[in-house]
Amino acid sequence: MNRRFYILLTLLSLNFLSAQEKPTYNKNGIFVDLNLGIGKASGLLSNRFGSHNLIGGGVSYHPASGLDYGVKFHYFFGNSVKEDVLAPYRTDFGQLIGGDGFLTDVTLKER
Repeated sequence: MNRRFYILLTLLSLNFLSAQEKPTYNKNGIFVDLNLGIGKASGLLSNRFGSHNLIGGGVSYHPASGLDYGVKFHYFFGNSVKEDVLAPYRTDFGQLIGGDGFLTDVTLKER
């Protein structure tokens, strides 16, 4: 499976390896982008979380010359939480006791 991933990554990156020329246009504009994707936690967070989804978007301004300016956001969400931080407070049935004395179900999610 890793071999297929590297082949796909190579094919997708060939587009970035082409010779880059200076653009022949000098137009400005406002751009809107939408993002949807999946990801996997790495580093210390990989011990606590599994894969997650993301959705995002943004607005940017491209002047006739110079840098682009814009605002972008991403919202990560997922259900793969490997570590239960509430385990010491759970009853034998996996529920928590609320301040009012009633039992409640609490599920952990990645946000």
